Amino acid sequence: MSLTAGEMDKHVQLIADENQIVIHRSLNRLTRSYSMRVSEEIYITPIRSVLSYAVALHELGHVLGPNQSSPRVLVRERAAWKWAKRNALLWTSRMRERAEASIQWYEKNHRDIDKRQRSYLAASRNT
Repeated sequence: MSLTAGEMDKHVQLIADENQIVIHRSLNRLTRSYSMRVSEEIYITPIRSVLSYAVALHELGHVLGPNQSSPRVLVRERAAWKWAKRNALLWTSRMRERAEASIQWYEKNHRDIDKRQRSYLAASRNT
């Protein structure tokens, strides 16, 4: 099975519309994609390939998926990728490799990210 970029984009938009999530397609690099769960928004590149489709689903997973309130970034990242795979219309080897590379990066960096997040939360409670 293969899908066109338009079909993948339509699928992402359908999920967003059904869940009242705003999509901003203004980024020019996949690695800059992010979500804002509290305001139900995702920031992604335009969907032109299975990689941008996977990343868009991953960002939707940060808004819609389980374990997104975890204080541990690795838990949130793994859960968002699992949600993306489960909700994708197709899951290719390139998409799997992208997810694995992302998880590997977070496995190397999660302690620093979690530490910064704890510091930020502590500082925001004191203001």
